Amino acid sequence: MKTYNVIADIGSISIESAGVCFHVSNGHGDGHHRVIVTDKRLPTEHAEREKVMPGFDHFVTSFNVHGDAHAFLRSYDCGGERIHEFERGRWFVSNNKKGDVLVERLDDYGCEPLKEQSK
Repeated sequence: MKTYNVIADIGSISIESAGVCFHVSNGHGDGHHRVIVTDKRLPTEHAEREKVMPGFDHFVTSFNVHGDAHAFLRSYDCGGERIHEFERGRWFVSNNKKGDVLVERLDDYGCEPLKEQSK
């Protein structure tokens, strides 16, 4: 489990992949916030999950990293440096409605390399 300090000017965290950035709400707004990244799935039962990671019960979105693709957490939601590379897999994102965000790797089911589509 890794913890990063990020800055928000649009109330989000920024995740970048292949020249595209998408913004995920931190549930609070602007300021300095934490992003916790774990590559181990947390318990799904609420009481057990609260023992391990209290307060992160507001699911926001999910994303997948396929094959050899790259996805990065950025230090600032309006740009910033790449501070974490997400490995291949399915990731869930939740927040604690206080600005802190949890990014949790579930598994790599269905995350094989994407096939080229014909034009």
